[in-house]
Amino acid sequence: MAELEAEAPIRFELNNSKPVDLLDLTAALHAFGEAYQDHVISAGYDSERGNIRLFIKELRTGSIIAELASLAEQASFVLKHIDVAAGFVTHVNDILQYFLGKMSPVKEPPTRREAEQAMAIVEPVAKDGGSQLIVQIGKVEGSLVLRIDSQQANAIQNAARRYIGPTTPTSLVLQDQLLALYQVRGDPSQKVGDRGIIETISPHPVKLLFASEGVKKQIVEMHDNPLQKIFVVDVEVRSADGKPKLYRILAVKDVLVRD
Repeated sequence: MAELEAEAPIRFELNNSKPVDLLDLTAALHAFGEAYQDHVISAGYDSERGNIRLFIKELRTGSIIAELASLAEQASFVLKHIDVAAGFVTHVNDILQYFLGKMSPVKEPPTRREAEQAMAIVEPVAKDGGSQLIVQIGKVEGSLVLRIDSQQANAIQNAARRYIGPTTPTSLVLQDQLLALYQVRGDPSQKVGDRGIIETISPHPVKLLFASEGVKKQIVEMHDNPLQKIFVVDVEVRSADGKPKLYRILAVKDVLVRD
Protein backbone atom coordinates (compact mmCIF):
# COMPACT_ATOMS: atom_id res chain seq x y z
CA MET A 1 0.00 0.00 0.00
CA ALA A 2 1.36 3.40 -0.93
CA GLU A 3 2.00 5.94 1.77
CA LEU A 4 1.81 9.71 1.19
CA GLU A 5 4.01 11.85 3.37
CA ALA A 6 1.69 14.58 4.68
CA GLU A 7 3.97 16.53 6.99
CA ALA A 8 6.96 17.43 4.86
CA PRO A 9 5.88 18.46 1.38
CA ILE A 10 8.14 20.43 -0.90
CA ARG A 11 6.68 23.80 -1.82
CA PHE A 12 7.24 24.72 -5.49
CA GLU A 13 6.06 28.33 -5.90
CA LEU A 14 6.08 30.33 -9.13
CA ASN A 15 5.40 34.03 -8.57
CA ASN A 16 4.44 34.96 -12.12
CA SER A 17 3.65 38.41 -13.49
CA LYS A 18 1.96 37.13 -16.66
CA PRO A 19 0.18 33.93 -17.74
CA VAL A 20 2.41 30.86 -17.72
CA ASP A 21 2.55 28.54 -20.70
CA LEU A 22 1.04 25.25 -19.53
CA LEU A 23 3.67 23.24 -21.41
CA ASP A 24 6.48 25.17 -19.70
CA LEU A 25 4.92 24.62 -16.26
CA THR A 26 4.33 20.91 -16.76
CA ALA A 27 7.85 20.48 -18.21
CA ALA A 28 9.31 22.27 -15.17
CA LEU A 29 7.41 20.07 -12.72
CA HIS A 30 8.27 16.97 -14.74
CA ALA A 31 11.99 17.80 -14.65
CA PHE A 32 11.71 18.55 -10.92
CA GLY A 33 10.07 15.16 -10.31
CA GLU A 34 12.68 13.35 -12.41
CA ALA A 35 15.48 15.08 -10.51
CA TYR A 36 13.88 13.95 -7.23
CA GLN A 37 13.85 10.30 -8.36
CA ASP A 38 17.48 10.61 -9.47
CA HIS A 39 18.40 11.99 -6.04
CA VAL A 40 16.62 9.16 -4.21
CA ILE A 41 18.77 6.66 -6.11
CA SER A 42 22.09 8.54 -6.00
CA ALA A 43 21.71 9.31 -2.26
CA GLY A 44 21.14 5.61 -1.53
CA TYR A 45 17.56 5.83 -0.24
CA ASP A 46 16.37 3.24 -2.76
CA SER A 47 17.87 0.98 -5.40
CA GLU A 48 14.93 0.87 -7.79
CA ARG A 49 13.95 3.99 -9.70
CA GLY A 50 10.29 4.92 -9.37
CA ASN A 51 9.57 3.45 -5.92
CA ILE A 52 9.68 6.95 -4.44
CA ARG A 53 8.10 9.78 -6.44
CA LEU A 54 6.73 13.27 -5.94
CA PHE A 55 3.00 13.84 -6.26
CA ILE A 56 1.03 17.07 -6.24
CA LYS A 57 -0.72 17.27 -2.91
CA GLU A 58 -2.29 20.69 -3.42
CA LEU A 59 -2.45 23.52 -5.99
CA ARG A 60 -3.25 27.06 -4.84
CA THR A 61 -4.49 30.13 -6.64
CA GLY A 62 -2.73 33.50 -6.95
CA SER A 63 0.85 32.59 -7.55
CA ILE A 64 1.20 29.03 -8.83
CA ILE A 65 1.94 27.06 -5.68
CA ALA A 66 2.31 23.28 -5.83
CA GLU A 67 2.68 21.35 -2.60
CA LEU A 68 4.64 18.23 -3.56
CA ALA A 69 4.79 15.18 -1.32
CA SER A 70 6.69 11.90 -1.51
CA LEU A 71 4.81 8.72 -2.21
CA ALA A 72 6.32 5.31 -1.48
CA GLU A 73 5.05 2.39 -3.53
CA GLN A 74 6.29 -0.14 -0.98
CA ALA A 75 4.59 -0.22 2.41
CA SER A 76 7.72 -1.76 3.96
CA PHE A 77 9.95 0.99 2.64
CA VAL A 78 11.49 2.93 5.53
CA LEU A 79 12.17 6.50 4.55
CA LYS A 80 12.53 9.80 6.39
CA HIS A 81 10.85 12.00 3.81
CA ILE A 82 12.03 15.19 5.46
CA ASP A 83 15.68 14.11 5.14
CA VAL A 84 15.24 13.19 1.47
CA ALA A 85 13.37 16.41 0.71
CA ALA A 86 15.95 18.58 2.47
CA GLY A 87 18.83 16.84 0.73
CA PHE A 88 17.09 17.11 -2.61
CA VAL A 89 16.37 20.84 -2.37
CA THR A 90 19.98 21.40 -1.29
CA HIS A 91 21.18 19.39 -4.29
CA VAL A 92 19.00 21.34 -6.74
CA ASN A 93 20.23 24.60 -5.23
CA ASP A 94 23.85 23.47 -5.62
CA ILE A 95 23.28 22.69 -9.31
CA LEU A 96 21.61 26.05 -10.00
CA GLN A 97 24.29 27.94 -8.10
CA TYR A 98 26.94 26.06 -10.10
CA PHE A 99 25.48 27.41 -13.33
CA LEU A 100 25.29 30.88 -11.80
CA GLY A 101 29.07 30.68 -11.37
CA LYS A 102 28.96 30.87 -7.58
CA MET A 103 31.01 28.77 -5.23
CA SER A 104 28.90 25.89 -3.97
CA PRO A 105 29.57 22.48 -2.41
CA VAL A 106 28.95 20.48 -5.56
CA LYS A 107 30.80 17.18 -5.04
CA GLU A 108 30.97 16.45 -8.77
CA PRO A 109 30.28 18.55 -11.87
CA PRO A 110 26.64 18.30 -13.01
CA THR A 111 25.77 15.64 -15.54
CA ARG A 112 24.23 16.45 -18.90
CA ARG A 113 20.91 15.21 -17.52
CA GLU A 114 21.15 17.53 -14.51
CA ALA A 115 21.97 20.47 -16.78
CA GLU A 116 18.92 19.73 -18.94
CA GLN A 117 16.72 19.37 -15.85
CA ALA A 118 17.97 22.71 -14.49
CA MET A 119 17.09 24.42 -17.78
CA ALA A 120 13.56 22.98 -17.74
CA ILE A 121 12.92 23.78 -14.07
CA VAL A 122 13.66 27.50 -14.52
CA GLU A 123 12.06 27.85 -18.00
CA PRO A 124 8.79 29.48 -16.79
CA VAL A 125 10.81 32.07 -14.85
CA ALA A 126 13.22 32.74 -17.70
CA LYS A 127 10.32 33.73 -19.95
CA ASP A 128 8.72 36.12 -17.46
CA GLY A 129 10.84 39.12 -16.52
CA GLY A 130 8.85 39.84 -13.38
CA SER A 131 8.63 36.31 -12.03
CA GLN A 132 10.42 34.37 -9.34
CA LEU A 133 10.73 30.68 -8.43
CA ILE A 134 10.77 29.72 -4.76
CA VAL A 135 11.39 26.16 -3.57
CA GLN A 136 11.44 25.21 0.09
CA ILE A 137 10.56 22.49 2.57
CA GLY A 138 7.11 23.34 3.91
CA LYS A 139 6.55 23.83 7.63
CA VAL A 140 10.18 23.30 8.52
CA GLU A 141 11.67 26.15 10.54
CA GLY A 142 14.99 27.38 9.17
CA SER A 143 14.90 25.14 6.08
CA LEU A 144 16.71 26.11 2.91
CA VAL A 145 14.76 28.43 0.63
CA LEU A 146 15.77 28.40 -3.02
CA ARG A 147 14.97 31.66 -4.85
CA ILE A 148 15.59 32.24 -8.56
CA ASP A 149 14.49 35.39 -10.39
CA SER A 150 14.15 35.81 -14.15
CA GLN A 151 17.62 37.27 -14.68
CA GLN A 152 19.18 34.38 -12.78
CA ALA A 153 17.03 31.86 -14.67
CA ASN A 154 18.30 33.15 -18.00
CA ALA A 155 21.88 33.06 -16.72
CA ILE A 156 21.39 29.44 -15.59
CA GLN A 157 20.01 28.42 -18.98
CA ASN A 158 22.79 30.15 -20.91
CA ALA A 159 25.48 28.56 -18.75
CA ALA A 160 23.83 25.13 -18.97
CA ARG A 161 23.65 25.36 -22.78
CA ARG A 162 27.35 26.18 -22.95
CA TYR A 163 28.08 23.36 -20.50
CA ILE A 164 26.16 20.80 -22.56
CA GLY A 165 27.68 22.00 -25.82
CA PRO A 166 26.26 21.59 -29.30
CA THR A 167 23.79 18.77 -29.71
CA THR A 168 24.97 15.93 -31.93
CA PRO A 169 22.39 15.18 -34.66
CA THR A 170 20.83 11.73 -34.35
CA SER A 171 22.04 10.92 -37.86
CA LEU A 172 24.79 12.67 -39.81
CA VAL A 173 26.76 11.68 -42.94
CA LEU A 174 30.41 12.76 -42.97
CA GLN A 175 32.95 12.32 -45.75
CA ASP A 176 36.70 11.61 -45.67
CA GLN A 177 36.91 10.64 -42.02
CA LEU A 178 39.92 8.76 -40.62
CA LEU A 179 38.89 5.40 -39.15
CA ALA A 180 41.18 3.32 -36.92
CA LEU A 181 39.94 -0.20 -36.25
CA TYR A 182 39.64 -1.24 -32.61
CA GLN A 183 38.51 -4.77 -33.42
CA VAL A 184 37.07 -6.40 -36.53
CA ARG A 185 35.71 -9.82 -37.47
CA GLY A 186 37.34 -11.46 -40.48
CA ASP A 187 34.06 -12.71 -41.99
CA PRO A 188 32.63 -10.02 -44.32
CA SER A 189 29.10 -11.23 -43.58
CA GLN A 190 29.60 -10.94 -39.82
CA LYS A 191 27.65 -7.91 -38.53
CA VAL A 192 28.52 -7.94 -34.83
CA GLY A 193 31.74 -7.36 -32.92
CA ASP A 194 33.29 -4.70 -35.18
CA ARG A 195 34.37 -1.49 -33.45
CA GLY A 196 36.42 1.49 -34.52
CA ILE A 197 37.60 4.97 -33.54
CA ILE A 198 37.09 8.20 -35.50
CA GLU A 199 38.93 10.72 -33.34
CA THR A 200 37.31 13.79 -34.90
CA ILE A 201 33.98 12.48 -33.56
CA SER A 202 34.89 10.61 -30.37
CA PRO A 203 38.06 9.18 -28.78
CA HIS A 204 36.16 6.03 -27.77
CA PRO A 205 35.53 2.85 -29.80
CA VAL A 206 32.09 2.81 -31.42
CA LYS A 207 30.20 -0.08 -33.00
CA LEU A 208 30.76 -0.40 -36.76
CA LEU A 209 28.17 -1.40 -39.34
CA PHE A 210 29.17 -1.71 -42.99
CA ALA A 211 26.79 -0.62 -45.75
CA SER A 212 27.54 -3.84 -47.67
CA GLU A 213 29.75 -6.93 -47.57
CA GLY A 214 31.79 -5.38 -50.37
CA VAL A 215 32.67 -2.39 -48.24
CA LYS A 216 33.83 -4.62 -45.40
CA LYS A 217 35.83 -6.82 -47.80
CA GLN A 218 37.93 -3.78 -48.70
CA ILE A 219 39.10 -3.82 -45.09
CA VAL A 220 39.25 -7.45 -43.94
CA GLU A 221 40.53 -9.02 -47.18
CA MET A 222 43.57 -6.78 -47.62
CA HIS A 223 46.99 -8.47 -47.44
CA ASP A 224 48.28 -6.44 -44.49
CA ASN A 225 46.89 -6.41 -40.97
CA PRO A 226 43.92 -3.97 -41.10
CA LEU A 227 44.48 -3.10 -37.44
CA GLN A 228 47.73 -1.44 -38.52
CA LYS A 229 46.04 0.82 -41.08
CA ILE A 230 44.03 4.02 -41.10
CA PHE A 231 41.05 4.04 -43.47
CA VAL A 232 39.63 7.11 -45.16
CA VAL A 233 35.89 6.52 -45.12
CA ASP A 234 32.52 8.09 -45.72
CA VAL A 235 30.43 7.36 -42.63
CA GLU A 236 26.92 7.82 -41.32
CA VAL A 237 27.09 8.67 -37.61
CA ARG A 238 24.07 7.66 -35.55
CA SER A 239 23.85 9.16 -32.09
CA ALA A 240 21.78 8.86 -28.92
CA ASP A 241 21.91 11.01 -25.78
CA GLY A 242 24.36 13.31 -27.57
CA LYS A 243 26.94 10.54 -28.08
CA PRO A 244 27.82 8.49 -31.19
CA LYS A 245 26.52 4.93 -30.86
CA LEU A 246 27.01 3.57 -34.37
CA TYR A 247 29.27 4.27 -37.36
CA ARG A 248 27.76 2.97 -40.61
CA ILE A 249 30.65 2.79 -43.07
CA LEU A 250 29.36 3.80 -46.49
CA ALA A 251 32.60 3.69 -48.52
CA VAL A 252 36.32 3.05 -48.07
CA LYS A 253 38.18 5.63 -50.15
CA ASP A 254 41.83 5.23 -49.18
CA VAL A 255 44.21 3.38 -46.87
CA LEU A 256 47.01 5.01 -44.86
CA VAL A 257 49.87 3.45 -42.91
CA ARG A 258 49.35 3.60 -39.16
CA ASP A 259 52.43 4.56 -37.13
